[in-house]
Amino acid sequence: MKRTISIILCISLFLCLLSSCALSDSAGAESTTPVATENSGTTQETTTEAETETTTEAPTAPTTKAETTSQTAKTSAQAQKKSASASKKTASASSVKNTTSSTTKKKTTTTTTKKKTTTTKKTAISTKPRSGSPYKEISPSSVKNHGIGTVVRAWSASKNGVSVEIQKIKYGSKITQNFRRAMADPGMDVTSKTVTYQPYCNVAIINCSPERLKVATSQQLFGKKTSDVQPMAKKVGALVAVNNESIGDYPGTHARVRNGKRYGTSDGSTSRILQMYRDGTWKRGNVSSANVNSLINQGLYNTIRYQSDIIWDGKIEATAEKGNYYHNTVIIGKIDSTHYVFAVGEFMPKKDVAKILQSFGVKYAIAQNGGNCSFLYGDRIGNTTGSKATKIKDIDKVNVLETEFFAAHGMLGKNSKGQQKLGGPCSEPDILYVA
Repeated sequence: MKRTISIILCISLFLCLLSSCALSDSAGAESTTPVATENSGTTQETTTEAETETTTEAPTAPTTKAETTSQTAKTSAQAQKKSASASKKTASASSVKNTTSSTTKKKTTTTTTKKKTTTTKKTAISTKPRSGSPYKEISPSSVKNHGIGTVVRAWSASKNGVSVEIQKIKYGSKITQNFRRAMADPGMDVTSKTVTYQPYCNVAIINCSPERLKVATSQQLFGKKTSDVQPMAKKVGALVAVNNESIGDYPGTHARVRNGKRYGTSDGSTSRILQMYRDGTWKRGNVSSANVNSLINQGLYNTIRYQSDIIWDGKIEATAEKGNYYHNTVIIGKIDSTHYVFAVGEFMPKKDVAKILQSFGVKYAIAQNGGNCSFLYGDRIGNTTGSKATKIKDIDKVNVLETEFFAAHGMLGKNSKGQQKLGGPCSEPDILYVA
């Protein structure tokens, strides 16, 4: 009997020892799970410890084999349950790692994609070329008939509160003229040549406020004394423009006003100065260092030096050209405080240009530059003259430049290859424009 009890006690102690070891191994297990930080994108290590509860009971009394087996099974079940719980925590932590890591990666990818899209869009905007002219060619029969001349072509445009209608008018009979190098253009290779042609007048009727009539200088735009009309007009975004100064003192020191600001200090010429005021008033009179500041305070906005008077206070003042010799002529005029005209007469008597402008209701007009520098520009209006000259076929202009006319009639001679020379625009110190 004692022997039997001893054997049972030994077996019971052995089983308890095994159970205790299993619980210790399970309880001592550690789970190390990396956790991604969303804001920083770094990884931290978090250690999770499974809680272990060990109960050791000393055998104080003899125990039956059935009781010992039941206790052992119960202890083993508790160990398995706690081990499963620890494994579940480990799996959950691992799942958190994978989910957080995936989310962080997804965010990084999205941010990168967004940055690329923004960069591409910005590049596309900055490199997008200008296209399409604001002008539309309209039927000559659709414009108002002023009862003088014949409208052969017409265009209209509007932009930023400004509207423009341009008419190309055939006026009068054909003229036969003996062009001479001394009086026409120093670029002529022949001494003289007689040509019969049809005169035209190109008129831009502009509806805008007085302060929309502005002056732009090549010095301010490009840092040089002169430039062609088209690049200056493009630079300032002009809707319509003509070359401006007629008597070159630029960049001299004569007192003048440009877009409301004073330039120069010394006294200029006492004749042929047009004063343009902010309220639309036009006056003739000298501008000097003594009166320029006072005039600006009275609203003087621009001063224009010019060649001759064409219309003043509704009356034609144009005089006959010397020897009835006709150049191209640039003229600017005023109908009222919100309606103005830019015009170019192509080899027309100034009196005829004055009659055309008077039919439009022009009350004041002065003649500016002439010759091959005459230029009526329309924003991207295109090659309306049909020119084939390489230097001017892509220029946005309405009128025929004088050198273009001479080239077409063989007045510029031939180049070293035996081909007819081609005319081109000349350079100007500034332009009068509306944008």
